[in-house]
Amino acid sequence: MHAFCRAILTVCLVLPLSAGCAAHRPTHVAAESQPHITWEIRTGGDLGEDNLVCGSPEPTRECVLGASSERNGRLVTVHLYLHSAAQQTSYLGVMHAPFLQGAEGQKGYDVSASVPRDSRPVGVTVSGLVTPKRGDYTFSISLDSKQAGMATSEPIQQQAIVKVK
Repeated sequence: MHAFCRAILTVCLVLPLSAGCAAHRPTHVAAESQPHITWEIRTGGDLGEDNLVCGSPEPTRECVLGASSERNGRLVTVHLYLHSAAQQTSYLGVMHAPFLQGAEGQKGYDVSASVPRDSRPVGVTVSGLVTPKRGDYTFSISLDSKQAGMATSEPIQQQAIVKVK
């Protein structure tokens, strides 16, 4: 079972038409014309995404995950949504989820996508098992966003402490 769970660690880039996996809708911010992102960490169910643990729509909500054990692997899913802006926008950077088992969680997941103007968000989804090591982990997103026709890119940086208990 553990080999199967480890094998389901996936990174997928979801096309704009299917963003918002499993009917979860990202929350938009007030500055819709500017490049922006939203994110969620979810657990539970067969796919590890039935219950919202925390995310940018609820910034005051504490991020707490149960640690995996040898007998009980705890599946978690991280959704990152790249939103449209006034012009087509390219997002490039990395998302670190060190609370996930495996080297990828430590090293980070590459994010590279272009979001057309007035489109639905493009989703980047990462699923895996929560680390068995209890402690505080810094979940971080570090992206450069560049709108078509603009001379410079704008950095987007977000982070949250994820407690594994």
